[in-house]
Amino acid sequence: MVHRINVDWQARCGHGLEWLESFVERDRFRETCHQAANWQCVVCTRGRRRHDRGHRLKILVKDICLYHLVRRKRQPSTDCTNWSRP
Repeated sequence: MVHRINVDWQARCGHGLEWLESFVERDRFRETCHQAANWQCVVCTRGRRRHDRGHRLKILVKDICLYHLVRRKRQPSTDCTNWSRP
């Protein structure tokens, strides 16, 4: 399915994609499917919204996972290796 997204994007926009991103809610999912499909967890959100300048709104913390569509030796810098979290 992820490769189909790249083909559709190429047809519509005239260029391909290198990465796909997925936001995974930590409290609801353990990312086992993402891990099995070779997605990489690269960072975690802070649990706030973009326009929440006063830090008053509480939203769910999410892991941001990337999938590399173009196979090269380059890898994302990973700060968050959450696959083994409790």
